[in-house]
Amino acid sequence: MSNKDFHERFGIRIDEVGVRQKFVARIEVEIFEVIKNEEPSLIEPDFLRRISTILGERWDRYIQKLGYRTDEYISQNFDIAMLYKGDFNRCLQLLELIYDYTNNEYKKFGKDGKHIAAYMDKTIPIILAMSEVDLNLLWKKGKFYPAGAELLDDKLVEDILDWLNDYKDEKKDFDRALKAMMKKDYNEVVSNSYKCIESLVRNMLGNSKTLDNNKELILSTLKLSKEWGAILNGYLAYANEYGKHGSKKRHDVDPNEAEAFLYMTGLVIRLCIRKENR
Repeated sequence: MSNKDFHERFGIRIDEVGVRQKFVARIEVEIFEVIKNEEPSLIEPDFLRRISTILGERWDRYIQKLGYRTDEYISQNFDIAMLYKGDFNRCLQLLELIYDYTNNEYKKFGKDGKHIAAYMDKTIPIILAMSEVDLNLLWKKGKFYPAGAELLDDKLVEDILDWLNDYKDEKKDFDRALKAMMKKDYNEVVSNSYKCIESLVRNMLGNSKTLDNNKELILSTLKLSKEWGAILNGYLAYANEYGKHGSKKRHDVDPNEAEAFLYMTGLVIRLCIRKENR
């Protein structure tokens, strides 16, 4: 249930800082408390070492040893709140790290944490929907993304990342573009989107040429129409004008155009992969 309607009916104003604090409080109750009571416990030395290292912090204050033995245990005064200290952005990052750990690192120790990831996938969107003011965030498969046009978000984020499962480097580039959109770093949105397509085309053609030099070959290889050739020409021209670090217009990227370029990148990705797989 969203609180927006109640606040609007009674004219209650709440600033974004307050909304973020409430989001963190809800996450503490609905996610972190559940994780804390998980059996077997997720909060173990390997988890804390991994998370603290990525956050760039020391972990030894959380982990104790039994005398001279190598057996380790979590300090009694440890609380998961110590890892994010009430900070909204660190809370988002910690949620992503926990999700990744439960899906990947956790199973190395003979444990299955996928039910935790599934619980987070179900619960975090509900918590986002409770916000008194729209936080403009999406949670998709373990990552937060900026929310744009609602009808396109699922197709842009979830579907395209799925399409890129067999293209790990390209998936990283597209993920960086999505994160840049969240940070409103529009030049990086264009730059990383372009890198994603350029790398994808190189991968498909088995060469290391630039996208400019590969354009005709990818059109013929995938049997794309000349009209799509014109679209790619426009895509390349925009990327060269606004996405390259040496471009004079790299700081003048219009936010709406950056978002459209990101969506176009998703369409090009899906088109190329589907044509190649036929």
